[in-house]
Amino acid sequence: MTKPQTKVSWVWEYFVRKQSENGEIRAYCQFISDNGENNNKGTKKNLKKAIEWYEKSARQEYGIAQCSLGHLCEKGKGVEQDLEKAIYWYKKATENGYEAAYYYLGNIEKDEVKAFEYYKKSAEKGYLNGIYMHGYCYETGIGTEIDKEKAVKWYKIAAERGNKDAQKRVELIE
Repeated sequence: MTKPQTKVSWVWEYFVRKQSENGEIRAYCQFISDNGENNNKGTKKNLKKAIEWYEKSARQEYGIAQCSLGHLCEKGKGVEQDLEKAIYWYKKATENGYEAAYYYLGNIEKDEVKAFEYYKKSAEKGYLNGIYMHGYCYETGIGTEIDKEKAVKWYKIAAERGNKDAQKRVELIE
């Protein structure tokens, strides 16, 4: 007897695969999400399959998939760890308008000035973690001069958008 979860998995995979075969790129990423770390549809996690679909989506210039591939390459999850490949995919994602990729570039950049610039771009594009890190750079002098007023400004923006750590930083500074 087939478990209901297995039936849901098969039906969901069939539905998304059919959409993706017709070029529906968002379906690729939905399929990826359900087979990777963010599984919530009753499907079994399958990182190998998720990587295959990230690659299909990335070749079609989909920024979220490119950033996700960068993250997997950076962490060595499901693939060999390769920071050069991670940087390549993060940069491709920024070219396709995915603001989170600037944040991830900032995280792996060894040059503090460049890291600051990546966080700044991420913050200016509205990515919450980038906003927080931009404030942190101003607070601690990473890649820029220490400027507590600017740090508080960026932390307050992050706090207003729900970042609890940013609120704590504001309280410590003020």
